[in-house]
Amino acid sequence: MLKKDFKIKGGYTIIETMIAVSIFIIIIMAGMGALLNANLLHQKSQSMRSIIDNLTFILEDMSRNLRTGYNYHCFTAGDTIP
Repeated sequence: MLKKDFKIKGGYTIIETMIAVSIFIIIIMAGMGALLNANLLHQKSQSMRSIIDNLTFILEDMSRNLRTGYNYHCFTAGDTIP
């Protein structure tokens, strides 16, 4: 009867490699989800900042026109605008 001498070789098995790759993919997917969420929040904050800047500009322009204006008239329902 022939006896085969199997020696245990050092290294990773396929199962260990598959588990390591699976854990790596799960971590990368969670990171990508967080990155996409951060990108969406940044876009929303940029659009809100743009709206606030536009409103600030309009209010400053209106207040400047009211401060430097003259000859204001209050029209009633029957008046015509000159």
